[in-house]
Amino acid sequence: MFSSHVIIGIGEAVWNTNPPSPSPAGLAPLVAIRAAQVGHVGIPISRLGQDNSADALLASLQAAKVSVNHLQSDPDLPTAVYQLRRSASSARTLIPNAAFDVLQWDFDLVDVAQRAAAVVYGQIARRNWQSRSVIKQFLLECTSAIRLFDLTNREGSPPARADIATALELATSMILDSAAFSVLSPGVSMENSESLVPAALKILKSHDLDSLTLLIPNAGVHLFTPNHHTYQPVSSPLPDSSEAIAVALLTGMLDGDDPHNIASLAAQAWKHLAADRTLPLPSKLQGWS
Repeated sequence: MFSSHVIIGIGEAVWNTNPPSPSPAGLAPLVAIRAAQVGHVGIPISRLGQDNSADALLASLQAAKVSVNHLQSDPDLPTAVYQLRRSASSARTLIPNAAFDVLQWDFDLVDVAQRAAAVVYGQIARRNWQSRSVIKQFLLECTSAIRLFDLTNREGSPPARADIATALELATSMILDSAAFSVLSPGVSMENSESLVPAALKILKSHDLDSLTLLIPNAGVHLFTPNHHTYQPVSSPLPDSSEAIAVALLTGMLDGDDPHNIASLAAQAWKHLAADRTLPLPSKLQGWS
């Protein structure tokens, strides 16, 4: 039976002004929105500027029934927005020196951390030492929560192996794609389960993780735990963001589902978002559009 839980996204909050229409973006708001859509309590923790983008982002979150009580306001730096870089291949990048880069520690965060059943964090908001430090402090307060590091949340190439190891110090679970997996396990074939399994188990053991979820575009979801490996095929590219897949995984984990069912939830979320939104969703995810 489905249960409602407090799921927190901590990191960057972005107002996406690019086509087709302005909308919230970034890990913190998207995790919270996806969590709220399926009946959880979704809470974003980030920092916004004092500008029109912040007003629009706050209004969108409130319309989505997401709490905005832990979104800080910065008097100097702007709300993060995407900018398009026109070149041989157009790329979308975040502006430098945005408000989320200087997330501040607030003792009210201790209370919300202790209420959390799960918290998701990523790589983008770790680009600045200030936010990186506050995220670490927050994770230390989430003593009973699933702490999911989403390594698909990054700009450009995967970070160095040492940086990933630092980010994983307080994680209990991780979600990553094939490029990031190759940083942690160079030379391992993504098509060969016989080599994937021992490589994944080595990562789990070395970082003391409860689970590792590997998303391989146009292939599917591999979920590894110390005692299980399960695979769910998905013949679609990854969606632009993996926050929905992270929430699907957490929904299964928090309800105590077995690994096969957890991986199935992630795969069905992926298919629905990336391939065909008319596909039926399991009852746990039917709030998604």
